[in-house]
Amino acid sequence: MLKPSDQANGYPDGVSYDRAFDTVVNRAWKALSQEDRERASSRQGDLNHDDPPSYAIRDTHNYQRSHADAFKKAMTHVSIESPSPEQTMAVIDIGGGAATVAVAISEAWPDHMAQISYHLIEPHEAMRKLGRKLLSAMGVPFDRTSFHRSVEKFRRGYSEVKADRVLVTFSYVLHQSAVRDSDVDEWVELIQHLVHLRPHQVAVLATTAESSNPNMMQRDKTGRMREGVDALEPSLRYDTGRLRCGRRFPSDDPANGVAWSSYPSEYGNVRYVYWHQSSPRDPWISS
Repeated sequence: MLKPSDQANGYPDGVSYDRAFDTVVNRAWKALSQEDRERASSRQGDLNHDDPPSYAIRDTHNYQRSHADAFKKAMTHVSIESPSPEQTMAVIDIGGGAATVAVAISEAWPDHMAQISYHLIEPHEAMRKLGRKLLSAMGVPFDRTSFHRSVEKFRRGYSEVKADRVLVTFSYVLHQSAVRDSDVDEWVELIQHLVHLRPHQVAVLATTAESSNPNMMQRDKTGRMREGVDALEPSLRYDTGRLRCGRRFPSDDPANGVAWSSYPSEYGNVRYVYWHQSSPRDPWISS
């Protein structure tokens, strides 16, 4: 959340993230040896569960800002609203990396954090640690947070999610090569479980890269996930589309520590997938 002094000085949205990014992620990246930085930079994302911590640091350093921007834009596009004053909300972030969705939500809804609980499910230990440190450095006042390495661990601790609304999120997960069919099946079962914990209202929002790369398209699990949700929970409506979202990458600013180099996109480079319950009292869709 922005401090009053930040708002008075006219800083843009995300200034608290910028400072946390510089303190946590940028510092960790600079602390790596030149050899580790070169090895981590030889990749294009696509983190595996057993990759070294340097890979997690590099992916967070290079991609988190743009991925959070994309998720905020997708939430606005599908008209997901912040919780009303009398509502509570739980966000279950699957494959959440270094809490990218938490960054997006804290920037989109800074006045509603006390109504929202955030639960990250991420198998990579270094990513979970980065997420904890980032949220701590940002001072994001979620009602509560929890960090888990698997869906099974999450369900053991939170067999009943107590909230008026539940948002299940995936930020740049569905095209990752580490995702197996069994992972998707487990996610679908969790979504079905959450829908049946009425009176929750449940929605699912996923963002991922829109690419003509045949390898990425081949490993994309969106189709399998849609088949699973349609089969187990046909009450959820399905929507998908593409968004054009500019990219931001970090560059050092001697005065401020970190600055962002912006690159506009000339095509719909972000694909969103959205499942939601539809009813006359549907709180997910703005009127």
